[in-house]
Amino acid sequence: FYYYIAYIYWLSAFEKQISREKALLRYSEYLKILFEKINQKKAYIILFQPTHSFNGTTIPPNICRQWFAALNPSCEKGLTVGRNEVLKNLNNIREMHWRISKETNDGIKIFDPLPILCPVNQSECTQILNNKPLFMDNDHLSEEGALLIKDEFEEFLNQISNWRS
Repeated sequence: FYYYIAYIYWLSAFEKQISREKALLRYSEYLKILFEKINQKKAYIILFQPTHSFNGTTIPPNICRQWFAALNPSCEKGLTVGRNEVLKNLNNIREMHWRISKETNDGIKIFDPLPILCPVNQSECTQILNNKPLFMDNDHLSEEGALLIKDEFEEFLNQISNWRS
């Protein structure tokens, strides 16, 4: 198993850049192999669906946490990206995750934080939601962002443990 994975990476070292489709195919093949190993241990793989990224210069969350942040209009929303654009850009990988989950008879579980971080009723995804910086940079959750998804993720884990019982 590990030799196969090493071989895939060794082969990819000779390619300067691969297409998005080829990368997605390799990733899905890797997930299937990984699932076979994990399933033997009677465990699950949990995949987080990807969320949005932002283009541009971000304001570090620690700045927006300060008392003087009310004076900075950038701390109101931070960078934004259209929700439909996010879904369009991530559609291939999100669909592949759901397909792999079905192919493994839900042995690969999918957690989707996007509806929490960018609610369906919003046309734009923002770095800052309800005066809380959700991201520490263009695509990594801040502590507040992680805490925002925590309760739903714990509920998700509880559902998985109930399925196992």
